[in-house]
Amino acid sequence: SSGLLVYVLSYVFVYDEAQTSMVYLVQGILVILTAILAGCVANKTDKKTVMTGSMLLTIIACLIIGFLPSKSVWLYTYVAIYALGNSGFWTMIYAMSYDSAILEQIETGKKPDGLYTSLIGLFMKFGNALGTLITSSVLVIPGMIYSETNLSYLGIINLSSGNLTSVGTLLASGQPYLSTF
Repeated sequence: SSGLLVYVLSYVFVYDEAQTSMVYLVQGILVILTAILAGCVANKTDKKTVMTGSMLLTIIACLIIGFLPSKSVWLYTYVAIYALGNSGFWTMIYAMSYDSAILEQIETGKKPDGLYTSLIGLFMKFGNALGTLITSSVLVIPGMIYSETNLSYLGIINLSSGNLTSVGTLLASGQPYLSTF
């Protein structure tokens, strides 16, 4: 998520290095503070409540970045809320996995600490791989349409047959009408 933040700030929001560094610094400080805060709040309430609140904060942050302008104080608000939500969530994931390991150790006498942490890592990698596969599969469609349009427009390929036609062929056949106006 840190690399993604730098990419989004640099290339999507077109922030310069000083602005990107400042936002990244604010996020880093908040991540450290959130780990401490999440532990304290979990001691007063319970871990499920902290995890639920963290997920809600992350959803709110995503809504802020989706609907509010990025060239204002809203970006710092987004980063603050996202850092609180995301860090609280991951802190509780690991805390709850160790609680499960301790409970199993009490019940069975075995120490599965490494197993739970390994399973968390496995499912994170599997989720990332699945997300990448789905995203790349969906993004292939516009790429193919773009390639087909260019090739058909230039007359390199002709995919028109019977009642079917392609976007590039439609553009090529409409070009004389565009040049008359």
